[in-house]
Amino acid sequence: MTLSAVAKHLGVSRTTVSNAYNRPDQLSARLREEIIEKARELGYHGPNAVGRLLRIGKTQSIGLLFYDRFSAVFDDEFALQLIQGIMVELERVGVSLLMVPTMTTQQESSQALGALVDGFIVFCESQEASPVLETIRSRGLPLVAIDHHYDGIPMIGVDDCTGAKVAAQKVIERGHKNVIIVSIAFNVHNERGFVDPGFVHEYPDRTPVRRIRGYSHVFNKADVQYRIFETAQDDLVSPHATGFAEQIIDNLADATAIVCMADRLAIAIMDVARQKGLRIPEDLSIVGFDGIRSAQERSPALSSICQRADEKGRLAVRMLLGDEPMESRILGVSWLEGQTLGPVPGKNVTDT
Repeated sequence: MTLSAVAKHLGVSRTTVSNAYNRPDQLSARLREEIIEKARELGYHGPNAVGRLLRIGKTQSIGLLFYDRFSAVFDDEFALQLIQGIMVELERVGVSLLMVPTMTTQQESSQALGALVDGFIVFCESQEASPVLETIRSRGLPLVAIDHHYDGIPMIGVDDCTGAKVAAQKVIERGHKNVIIVSIAFNVHNERGFVDPGFVHEYPDRTPVRRIRGYSHVFNKADVQYRIFETAQDDLVSPHATGFAEQIIDNLADATAIVCMADRLAIAIMDVARQKGLRIPEDLSIVGFDGIRSAQERSPALSSICQRADEKGRLAVRMLLGDEPMESRILGVSWLEGQTLGPVPGKNVTDT
């Protein structure tokens, strides 16, 4: 039984139930006693220990373990939406946020060790988080991870494989038989270029690997030819990273569609394709993954898989506050029908 479930059963807000335990001065004595008594009957005996750490802790703040220096967040719309969701929940309860980068210098490790917070949200890949993550673990603070698996830490992610399958099926429905998959970086050496599809599956279970499995499962069943292009980490976080897009466009060969694991990668490819005289989707179809706002406001709007970054942030905070169980959650995705996915050039969909 969680605080949210109690609130729903009693027909009141989560804040009202929380106030009954943590801010009794906000309620009348009669209402508070009624809530506590009915909650006890439902099997709820107050906020759990994790939530209590934040409510009676010394700092009244949580840390966000971020994948790069804080300045990089302003170039990452997905990260901004995630932080927006985090702040909505923190502002609701009067808790502040501290950003902690994961650069592997002694300075950043010291920041993680000395950060005055009562818990952490971890938003970075495993190799980026080490050794900072181990420093944080040593403090015994509650942790919630976003998108990436760590032993013993609850994770909030999306159904990457299903999202990739949906995107691949949409591409097939338009009649495409030769495709390029543009992957976010999964190689620790941070290299970019076309990679062997079989080699990819030897990597641990991570976001790009799960999505590649989804794309390849559908494409293999439909006898679609595809190549995988791995980008470098800087290609995703830098607004000026167009080198990878030029490399892809210059090596299209017979490919008529490109599926990207991030909308920002898709946007870069769209811009380079236009510079080289290609029309979208008449000459080349492009599909993204994320559903960021700027990609939908472009002309043409990007066809993409939508995931709610803000909801990930809100859920992570609710878990640290004790309003939700501290257990891993996989959120669903949806298809955004934009205008960048069309039929194979020179062929109508009905022809396939």
